[in-house]
Amino acid sequence: QRKISRRSTKREVLVASGAATLGALSGVFPFANNASSATALDVASDLDSARQITSKVYLDVELCEGSFSKVTRMGDSSIFCSEGDSVGRIVIGLYGRHVPRIVADFEQLVQDDKGLAGTLFHRILEGKYIEGGRQGARRLGELGVADMMALRGESDRTSDGRSQQDTPRGNPELLESKSFAIPHRVGSVSLALSENSDDPSTRQVPGYQSRQFLIATGPLPLFDLDGSNIVFGEVVQGMDVVSRIAGVRTYQPAERLRSLNQMATFFGDERAANARKLWDRPLQAVVIRESGVLE
Repeated sequence: QRKISRRSTKREVLVASGAATLGALSGVFPFANNASSATALDVASDLDSARQITSKVYLDVELCEGSFSKVTRMGDSSIFCSEGDSVGRIVIGLYGRHVPRIVADFEQLVQDDKGLAGTLFHRILEGKYIEGGRQGARRLGELGVADMMALRGESDRTSDGRSQQDTPRGNPELLESKSFAIPHRVGSVSLALSENSDDPSTRQVPGYQSRQFLIATGPLPLFDLDGSNIVFGEVVQGMDVVSRIAGVRTYQPAERLRSLNQMATFFGDERAANARKLWDRPLQAVVIRESGVLE
């Protein structure tokens, strides 16, 4: 009698656990046709559909000897090398059916004269991702803030010319739960929201919109990126180039400095955040020399 009772209890726990897991899945994949009766097959089908590639873009990457050019002159457009060693081309397939507006903005960014070409991969988090698209000073290899405001003004127009300023940041996809449904894996390309490193002063500019993107490299777990960054594409060619970029040495503070920074953060010292901006910066300039859309 007692053994039967224990087995029965164990069975009930397993059923309850399965129901809880199914409920969690319905939250992660809100665009499933019927979340209450979702199956692993339904989830896989939804992900396959969301990951359908509708267009491709490319990034041609070069590596400079150091962070900045040893010879710079007044009026130079940038302070890093004008010509570096070619690392190769990264081709990214974009999920235009999943997040069409984010994809359209990225396509515009790789084509515009003041877009990604000539900017840097500014951050390399070992074992996790490489990141580009930081806004700031064009001369420092960043996207110009004013340029991005102008670019946003163009993309915030609908097909009939009306403004979309009434939507948050001009893009409702940033608030839709289904936009965050695709989990990260090695090669995923996502809009960096929680991982955004733009200066607070830049983010406070009226009409600001994040342009930072990351490419997941692994091999460390990537689940902490899910739900707070929007996957909008994947690397379809050039993962060897991504791996080479990921292998570039970065600035890492000594353990003592990390401890002091944590203490300063605890006491609300704003200088701590400014100091952390230098962490994980490549010690060589990783330049996106050319970019565009593939026909």
